[in-house]
Amino acid sequence: MDTRQTEESFPMSQSKFLVLVREMVGGSFGGSVGLPADTDNPLPPGPWDPVIRFALRGMISTTRQMEIGGSLGEEVALNPQPLPPRTAFAMLLAQEVISRAELIQDASDAMGSDGGGGRQSAGGRYAARFVEDICGNDFRFRWPFPTPRPRWFAEQISATDFAVIASQFDQAAKAAFNRDMQRGFAQASGKLLETGVTKLR
Repeated sequence: MDTRQTEESFPMSQSKFLVLVREMVGGSFGGSVGLPADTDNPLPPGPWDPVIRFALRGMISTTRQMEIGGSLGEEVALNPQPLPPRTAFAMLLAQEVISRAELIQDASDAMGSDGGGGRQSAGGRYAARFVEDICGNDFRFRWPFPTPRPRWFAEQISATDFAVIASQFDQAAKAAFNRDMQRGFAQASGKLLETGVTKLR
């Protein structure tokens, strides 16, 4: 098939056509509450997009679990009100990063890859990289789906977001078996909290 001929005979570009198809198939995520993508200044794909995607998908299953009487960690057990979507997202994002860091550490331990000698563990390096990235200048969350983002999904990270993520790393530090991971998660929590406090000034 001659693509040049198709493009000449088709009244719109391939990229515009694919956007149209995505909108037809996916709808407008949340109907009228969705915000259109900023097509003039789109954020480029980032290394944390898969983690953000997993956290957002986790929100769907968590919402369903809470509807049938479940809860999301100790925080919800203390206050059985539904969490605001942004708070739930921040918690699930942190838990996804922590889970991946623990998995990386388990794989590293199993392969005997971490040589020690004062070096940070593989899982600790992964967690530290996440913290350095989101605490860095002008880090923004990118909505990783082709549908419009919901209104609660702000790109900028707030002081509350930092505090919620820090609380999850603190909890992970207390629960970690590996001492390097305990130390890494505790350092991550401290850095996140410090960054959150500076946002309040």
